[in-house]
Amino acid sequence: MNQQRALEIQRELPIVVKELNQQLGLPENSGYLNIVFNFNEGIWSDIEGYQRYQRNTETNHIRNKSTHRVLAPNNSGFVKIKSNRGHWKHVSTKKL
Repeated sequence: MNQQRALEIQRELPIVVKELNQQLGLPENSGYLNIVFNFNEGIWSDIEGYQRYQRNTETNHIRNKSTHRVLAPNNSGFVKIKSNRGHWKHVSTKKL
């Protein structure tokens, strides 16, 4: 997806969320759908030394590059990812 189309989608998203809230019978200001859609905001950049993963520049979430699955941090704010050398490592999303 090019940058211009991403910006168009970002502008249209609040309207779509409002319409979906109405269709689902949720309050207009419900945060439920915002949480779901916010994972797609920002720019996903590759993580040096971890070719299978990307980091969101705005939210610091980490996702699998091939499946786009966002990894959930543990209670301490760390996620477990595999380095290019095949070693598993717990990394803080804030330090990458």
